[in-house]
Amino acid sequence: MATSVEDEHRLIENACEQLEVLADELPALPPPPQLESLIVLLRDAIPAHCRHEEDAIRAPLADPEAERLCRGALNILIDEHATNEAIAHELADALEDCMDAATAPAPEALGQLARQFFVLMRRHMAWEEFVLHALLQIEHGEAPETPES
Repeated sequence: MATSVEDEHRLIENACEQLEVLADELPALPPPPQLESLIVLLRDAIPAHCRHEEDAIRAPLADPEAERLCRGALNILIDEHATNEAIAHELADALEDCMDAATAPAPEALGQLARQFFVLMRRHMAWEEFVLHALLQIEHGEAPETPES
C-alpha cells in the first residue's frame, strides 16, 4: 500500500514523540520491544522514507525549466536526508546498546542524541512539507501560496 509523504511524516512524528518520552524518562528505558521498534524505524523506515521523497522530487530536479531556487531547495532536502540518516543510525546503535540493560549506560549522551534527532527531524519535516507543497503548486502551474493566502 502506497503512502503519502505526509502519512510517512505522521509516522515519523509518532516515533519522535516516543523518543522525546524516552529522553525525558532516562535513565529508565522502555521495554525491549519498543526499543526494537524504534531501532527498525531508525535503521530501515527513515532511509526508505528518504528514498521515497527523493524519487518523488527527482523529476522536478531534472526539469531544466525548474527555477534555480526550487532546485536549490530540493538539493538541500536531499543533503539533510543524508545528515538525518547518519544521526538515525547513530541513535539506533545507541538504543541497541541498551537492549539488555535495565537502565541506559550513558543516559546524558543518549538523551542528547535522541533530542538532537527529534528536533532536527521535526524541523526538517515542517520545512520539507512547505517546500514540497510549493513545488507541487509550481509544477501544476499555480502560484505558490503565501502565508497571507
